[in-house]
Amino acid sequence: MRFSLLFLMLLLTGNAFALTVDFDHSIERLEFAPWDDEQWYPLLFRTQGFDFYAPDGGFMVGGSSNSCPECSTTITASEGQAFDFLSIDLGVYWPNPGNDVVTITGTYAGGGQVSMDLDVVYDTFATYSFDSSWSNLSSVVFDVSLLGNSLSMDNMVVTTVPVPAAVWLFGSALAGLGWIRRKQAV
Repeated sequence: MRFSLLFLMLLLTGNAFALTVDFDHSIERLEFAPWDDEQWYPLLFRTQGFDFYAPDGGFMVGGSSNSCPECSTTITASEGQAFDFLSIDLGVYWPNPGNDVVTITGTYAGGGQVSMDLDVVYDTFATYSFDSSWSNLSSVVFDVSLLGNSLSMDNMVVTTVPVPAAVWLFGSALAGLGWIRRKQAV
């Protein structure tokens, strides 16, 4: 019985959990740039364990994250852990009708990249899914070549392995296995 419980703990240490970043939770604005003489917009913000950085433009943050036209947005896990990029809702709005291309590039935690171009339809919010080649990433960059429109993103689904919890579970499981082995030897 004890061995079964400890074996189960070992199995759970490698399991990742899915997280939907929906921009409806607390948003911490970390770096700002002037919009005009009275307003500032965030260049870098953090929500639900992920950092969003747009050095060339910035964000208007509400129920979705809107990046500026003709700029890039980099997404990383706040604690630096690798993640799998599963899906995201994207749309382009205001002011120019027409389809726009968004190039998404993922950088693997061990080096190398994966990339794809998405044709995002004007005035339509759609879900884009990614295959298993979008796993173990350290960052995802959205390069926006829009027709002067704003890119909106929402419901980013990712999986991460919470490193501190995994280390704690793995260490306690190993210690438990060692204790059982020592007790059986006596």
